Amino acid sequence: MTDKMMSAAHTERSRVSDYIGMLDDSNEQFAAACLSVSSNHLEETEIQAGMRKLSEFSNEAVATLKPFGEKYGRHETKESEKLRGTLFPAARAGAFGILRDLHALFVMASEIHVALAIVMQASKELRDEELLGNCIHMDEQNKRQQAWLMTQIEHRASHTLVVPQ
Repeated sequence: MTDKMMSAAHTERSRVSDYIGMLDDSNEQFAAACLSVSSNHLEETEIQAGMRKLSEFSNEAVATLKPFGEKYGRHETKESEKLRGTLFPAARAGAFGILRDLHALFVMASEIHVALAIVMQASKELRDEELLGNCIHMDEQNKRQQAWLMTQIEHRASHTLVVPQ
């Protein structure tokens, strides 16, 4: 009896739209975070150029996902926005601020990576070759984002943490 009541109250549906929305939102928030970091560290030309390129990758992913959101639906979530708010509570200044911002961006890029892996698996199950091909391309771009961020983190960490400022 309980099973019948629960199943009547819960309408079954595909969850592809949930993760297409999450992947889309994660990329939008990542691009916005890159612009914010860039505007907070105007004196850092390498950060300026890097943030511009990383946000381009995410903006491209958002554009790529649009037709699949129309095809499968796009369930909007606030999780990515909340994550960004948590990771970037306020503008940070100086070398330590840049390091913290890079760390936070890496966490956001990792969120994209996980959501992308899930959508990629769904595309295989759906036998949607177009979505799969786009997921593979987005994955390559996301790996570039993560690699650039980790290179910057490793380059800046020792001097930032050890040398008194």
